[in-house]
Amino acid sequence: MWHAIIEKASGAAVSFCTDLPAQLPSVLEAVPIDHQPGAGERWDAATRAVVASPPPSNLLVDAFAAADTTEKKIDVIARRLGLK
Repeated sequence: MWHAIIEKASGAAVSFCTDLPAQLPSVLEAVPIDHQPGAGERWDAATRAVVASPPPSNLLVDAFAAADTTEKKIDVIARRLGLK
């Protein structure tokens, strides 16, 4: 069985393994997962699960390149991050 070794506070993955150490530091925990994350997958700290990676996109790059002012470039980034 695979495990994700994660930081308890953030949920961020530190490692993936099949053999657990005898004892983990108190700030880490082992979360059982079905398989090692592969191509097209990533660890999601919020849900503490392996999820599909979004497909690569050039839309942000194209929109950023088309923005002709610093203000418009910042707006493109803010929209991508869900801040607007």
